[in-house]
Amino acid sequence: MEAIRAEVPPDELQRAKNYAALRYPAQFETDAQVAEHIRDQFVYALPDDYFNTYVARIQAVTAADVRRVAQEWIDPSGCVVVVVGDRSKIEAQIRALNLGPLRLASVDDVLGSAPAKARKR
Repeated sequence: MEAIRAEVPPDELQRAKNYAALRYPAQFETDAQVAEHIRDQFVYALPDDYFNTYVARIQAVTAADVRRVAQEWIDPSGCVVVVVGDRSKIEAQIRALNLGPLRLASVDDVLGSAPAKARKR
C-alpha cells in the first residue's frame, strides 16, 4: 500500500473540526437521540465523560493525527477519483495530476441510454 503523503491544510482542518463541533449539539435535541447516546455509551463502554469532552477532543485533532489515521485506514490503490466537467477545459490538468489510469465515460456509459421519450425533448 502506498503511503499518504499530503498534509491537510490548516484552514481545511480547522473548518472540519468546527463543522463537527458546531453540529454536535443537534445530536441531543430529542429524547430518542439522548437515549441513543446513552445506549452507545453502554454498548461501546465509553467513559463517563465521553460526551462532555467530545468537542475538546475534536478541537485537539492535529494534521499529524489525520495523516496517521489516513495511513492506517485508507488504501489509495483502492480509491477512485470522479471528475465531472468540460473535458476540453479540464482533461490536461487532470492528466497532469498523475492520479493513475484515466477512464473517460459519458453520461450514457454510466447511466445507460436515455429513454426514447426523454431524447425527443
